[in-house]
Amino acid sequence: MKVLIIDDHPMVRTTLAALIQQLRPGAQILQADDIEQAERQWIPVDLVLLDLQLPGSQGEATIHHALKVLRDAPIAVVSGSTDPRLIRSALQAGLRGFIPKASSTEILTSALALILAGADYFPPLRALPSLSDPAGNHAWLDEGLSDKQLEVLALLERGMPNKQIARLLSISESTVKYHLDRIFRYLGVHRRTAAIFEARRRRLLDRRGPDRAEPPSAEH
Repeated sequence: MKVLIIDDHPMVRTTLAALIQQLRPGAQILQADDIEQAERQWIPVDLVLLDLQLPGSQGEATIHHALKVLRDAPIAVVSGSTDPRLIRSALQAGLRGFIPKASSTEILTSALALILAGADYFPPLRALPSLSDPAGNHAWLDEGLSDKQLEVLALLERGMPNKQIARLLSISESTVKYHLDRIFRYLGVHRRTAAIFEARRRRLLDRRGPDRAEPPSAEH
């Protein structure tokens, strides 16, 4: 795997490179101070980790610049900003993720693991500082649970342990734990039984698609 880190802070690049090597031993790590340097030394890569506050390029402009220059490479943002508008822009632009630099080491590692495994990671917007519209309505920040988290929730309802959920969904146990953490925080609970009760109360499991209505049995 080849990963390109674009950030003008050497310490950030070093930290991210160390985490990637921990998650994917033997990965080739390329580094650049800005998008122009990345373009000059460009080789096809499996993932770009992009800071949005670069010399001469800020915020949404950096996203559009990177998409234009980096030849359709998969891009995930690692940013010091938690502005929901930027997170929405990254999501709408089709990026692979958005990891706030202020995230705990555990969240940062889990988010990188998901992205390196081909999944997406975006922080729950409802947990970030709110943006007010003129009417003071913040409900649009609530993104709800992803399809994968609903699948985890459905298997949780059937009493399956993390190891079995991981096997049935072809993900790691650490990824299951990450999804459970998101589910618990979204539902405002701390236990599996409480999560099932609250999910049933909100009829979240009724929103499963036909292909997820009956998760595969443990025997298969």
